[in-house]
Amino acid sequence: MFHFETNWIFAASAERLWQELVDLPNWPTWLADFRSVQVIESPVGAGSGIDSEMNVGTRYAITYRGSLPYSFRFVLEATSFEAPHRIELRSTGDLIGMGTWQIARTAEGCTATYIWQVTVANLFFQRLMVVPWLRSLAEQNHHRTMDRAYTALKRRLQG
Repeated sequence: MFHFETNWIFAASAERLWQELVDLPNWPTWLADFRSVQVIESPVGAGSGIDSEMNVGTRYAITYRGSLPYSFRFVLEATSFEAPHRIELRSTGDLIGMGTWQIARTAEGCTATYIWQVTVANLFFQRLMVVPWLRSLAEQNHHRTMDRAYTALKRRLQG
């Protein structure tokens, strides 16, 4: 199991960040390692009614490829959210686990924390991840992905 915590600071409103986060089909515009995001199920009226992009139960098919020579295909499902503070996502497929975005307002804008607790489904990859230097490569890959995403999203939100 991997446990990642990513912390970002933005000179933008929590509401503006929220708009980007609930619009998963557009994540590849700032999270380029998400090669594709497609809505595969979208229950009508299942959410709070606040966001047309996301409802509880909405499922997204994701293809991810970072810096390493392999791709993961997984489904993210919105399990709960509280605008504009928290989004919880369940991952199934090649990556199994949970992701949670937490957004807090600050005097200068907002902060975002992403907690990603995930394991790989493939038994071969699971066995490789017990080798310390291979696990470290996978962790570095995740951090590079998130660093690139932060740079792109910060530019998008702050101009």
